[in-house]
Amino acid sequence: YPTVPSRVPDRPVPSTRPSRPEYPTAPSTTVGNLVGGCLLTFVVVVGLGLSIAAIFRPNLNISDSMGSVAAVAYPSPTKREPTPTPTPFPSKGVISGKIGETLESSDYSLLVDTCEVSKAGYKTSISTPKPGNVIFSCQVTIVSKVAKGVSSNGLYASVRNRDGQEYGVTSTMMLGYKEPTLPGINDLGVGDRAKGWVSYEVPESEVKSMTFWYQGLFSPLQFKVTLY
Repeated sequence: YPTVPSRVPDRPVPSTRPSRPEYPTAPSTTVGNLVGGCLLTFVVVVGLGLSIAAIFRPNLNISDSMGSVAAVAYPSPTKREPTPTPTPFPSKGVISGKIGETLESSDYSLLVDTCEVSKAGYKTSISTPKPGNVIFSCQVTIVSKVAKGVSSNGLYASVRNRDGQEYGVTSTMMLGYKEPTLPGINDLGVGDRAKGWVSYEVPESEVKSMTFWYQGLFSPLQFKVTLY
């Protein structure tokens, strides 16, 4: 029998398909993009700040420090102080002041602007003051702030000495009084005023210590005016 030749190993058949070319791997650009973006932002901000500074401060030296430019470009807002609440006028207690001052309550104002002394009395006098006494008169103005509830009357007024002794207007009914007297008016309207004199018989030696007092009927409020 003929000899069987030994089998030759198969050779790899070359592929007829072209191989894909190899390209070099590009380096990562993440860090580069980040750095470039920061630099661009910085340049834009600096340019904007210098432009604003040049508008508001033409003489600004461009070589100023970044802190100075930033302070010019972004000024601090002006702090606005709160509007104070007005203090309401009192409606009770004692309101004190001096002659010539207008004293204010919630309902009306009162002014005592002048005082005078008479030893002989006035043309309305029926008799004369007692020895050592005088007729002491004060001119009063009352102005209402409300439509109803404010009245003027000489009977609501009095004077007191340093010891608190009170002299009422009724003590001069026979002695006379200075005219025109303070009118008696009920319910003065808003802006209405009553003006006139109230007179008292007082010791002459105590005139300089007198204070004027006014209190409406059933009112919880008193006005006190230092006259000297």
